[in-house]
Amino acid sequence: MFREIDYKGLAIFLAVCGVFGGGISYCSELSFVTAALIVALALLVNGLVIYTEDLAPGGYDHQPGVTDTPEAKKEQKKAQRIHGTVILVLFIALLWSII
Repeated sequence: MFREIDYKGLAIFLAVCGVFGGGISYCSELSFVTAALIVALALLVNGLVIYTEDLAPGGYDHQPGVTDTPEAKKEQKKAQRIHGTVILVLFIALLWSII
């Protein structure tokens, strides 16, 4: 199962969060973990908004008959729930890092 997953995207995401989190941490009173979590949350929330907006009618990724079928909408809702759950978990981790 894990051999099918492409980890390049995850590695790039973590590198971006680490670099920008390190920069924010260097320039502020925030710890590295807190700053990196803020960057991760900002990227993930932005991604969820863009994903949802682009699949709406008139959006960049909307294709009549392809992305608006019941099966496609079910998969889109599933992806949005997973994305939202990851955001919630990272938000709880952010709150935990501040405490």
